Parts: sequence; structure tokens; C-alpha cells
Amino acid sequence: MLAPETAEDLIAAVRALVRRSRSLNVRAQQADPEAMPNWLVALLANLEHGGGCRLGDLADRLGVTASTLSRQVAYAESLGYARRGADPDDRRAACLTLTEDGAEALRSHRARLVRLLQEVVPDWTDEEGRDLVDRLNRLGAAVDRFRDARP
Repeated sequence: MLAPETAEDLIAAVRALVRRSRSLNVRAQQADPEAMPNWLVALLANLEHGGGCRLGDLADRLGVTASTLSRQVAYAESLGYARRGADPDDRRAACLTLTEDGAEALRSHRARLVRLLQEVVPDWTDEEGRDLVDRLNRLGAAVDRFRDARP
């Protein structure tokens, strides 16, 4: 088991990494007017992995209100990145899906982030990067197991 001091250090390091990541995204957006805002990336990524979904379910997954999601979806639709259609399981409900343009925008965004990260850590070996990925995935899986075990 982790010592309390180590757990505190790990929490602080993860929080600091999230803050730094956000500031890096802001900087990338300032440098590239084509860059997508984080909320749009989250929306499109959820559609990509969810294979389409009801708006209420999507709002819950993203942790936003229905009215906030409604504005975000309208924007994504105006860009041609998402499409609203009838839910095949319930014709009264709307189902949102990712368009090919949305998938391409997401691929381009990820490619820019890859290039940016390569610039940030040019002295890292692939083995070091892979080790960090494995450890972060292990932490994420532990958090998921703990969350899912709770009522």
C-alpha cells in the first residue's frame, strides 16, 4: 500500500499535470486558430468511442447540463462534425453521431498534439514514454475498479 505521503505526492503530481496540460492546450489554441477547444474535443471523442448516443446520456458522461450540451451540439453540427438523428431504440429521442468531417477534425487535432508532445519531451526514449503510459493506465484502471465497486 502507498504511504500517505506518497499518495499525497501522486495526487499533487496528477493535478499539476492536468493543470499544465490545460495551459499547454490554451497555448496551442492561441498559436493555431484551427485548434479545437477542449470541450469540442471531449464531445467528439465521446461520440467516436460511444458510437452515437442520446443527448442526456452524453451530458451525463461529459458532466455538463443539458442546456450547455445543447449549445455545444449546435456548434458541432454547424461545423459538420456531428449529426443529430432519431434514436433507433426510441424514435422520440435524438441520437448524436460523429460525421466523417468530425472524425477527420479529431484525427488532425490528435496529430497536432502528438507533434506538440514530441517537442515537449524530445529527450525521452520510446521506452520511457511506454512505461509512463503503462503506469497511467494502471492508475486509471484502479480508479475505474474503485468507482465501479461503489454503490
